[in-house]
Amino acid sequence: WKFMDAVATAGGLSQKPARVSGRVIRSGGVIKLNVAQAVQQPQSAANIALKVNDLIVLDELNPPQVNVIGKVAKPGPYDLQEETTVLSIVTEAGGLLEGAALRKAYIMRGAEQIPLNLYGFYVDGKIDPQTNAFRFQPGDVLMVPENQTRFAVYGAVGNPGYY
Repeated sequence: WKFMDAVATAGGLSQKPARVSGRVIRSGGVIKLNVAQAVQQPQSAANIALKVNDLIVLDELNPPQVNVIGKVAKPGPYDLQEETTVLSIVTEAGGLLEGAALRKAYIMRGAEQIPLNLYGFYVDGKIDPQTNAFRFQPGDVLMVPENQTRFAVYGAVGNPGYY
């Protein structure tokens, strides 16, 4: 039997292979597994042959995450990468919804609120240097609140209503 045979017998991986680390404990020693390579290339050496009394241990890797809430298309948790920026995480969250308060966005980091200005990028096409330089930390929450400032236009206009 090989590693992937044992995984298949046990019902398969419960996570994407890239999110699983593995090791085989064999007679007092430990062999580190490259789970993703074993799945992608079952003929490779990563799909090691098992021996009697081997113990396979597979651990779920929980990548650091940032939560995005408020006026975005897909609020929720997103994996935090080293290159993650405010604009990339907003894009990953499906973009901003109509009514987003672009000048009132902020990051919640513990008890601290860090203001962000998204207006320049989304309205003028100019990136605010402070927003562009911002780097997330695991557990940060990006909040894009709803714009509460509204006005009404009625009468001799093509589209009367609240804006």
